[in-house]
Amino acid sequence: MQRVANPDQVTYETLDEGRIARIWLNRPDAQNAQSRTLLVQLDEAFGRAEADD
Repeated sequence: MQRVANPDQVTYETLDEGRIARIWLNRPDAQNAQSRTLLVQLDEAFGRAEADD
């Protein structure tokens, strides 16, 4: 299991030797509401997942 990105608001994790990517939001205090930082981190995580394809 490999964790990447800033876990403050978005976490990107690969499983099964990189064959599975899991991205989740981590702002429980704000009920995972969108913010500029969260959207930037989410875009980076999606970019990472696309590059890992």
